[in-house]
Amino acid sequence: MKDVTAVQDKITITMKKQKEIRDDAVAVITSTIGWWTEYKNYDLLFDPVIVNLVEQMDTVFSTEEEVVWDEKMERICKEIDEHLSEQYPNIQFPLSVGLSLRVKWVSVGEKFRIVERYRHGEWDEEVELLTDTEWLDA
Repeated sequence: MKDVTAVQDKITITMKKQKEIRDDAVAVITSTIGWWTEYKNYDLLFDPVIVNLVEQMDTVFSTEEEVVWDEKMERICKEIDEHLSEQYPNIQFPLSVGLSLRVKWVSVGEKFRIVERYRHGEWDEEVELLTDTEWLDA
């Protein structure tokens, strides 16, 4: 795949990997500890290996979103940590960063941005769609 360069937040970003696309939607990864907002790495935002591991992890959360720590969760976190170490050796991630990751599906070609909001005493990343935002004219 050729390198694709995009500009966002006045930072030049080069994407070297593919995106996970299903049913005309692209998987976008966010985090409660800062993923895009911390690392500004385009590949991290769309990494298909991470997407698939996060989706596996979602199956071990209860309806109250409390983590049920078991062998499956431990294996998935370890796989995420190993993938990040191998693919992004220049970035230092917190241990078990996988616990904070989420996947949001965005229609192919839809404009979006990642925003960080402070809620309930914690910072959290969200996908904000251009179509969901009321823009004002000056």
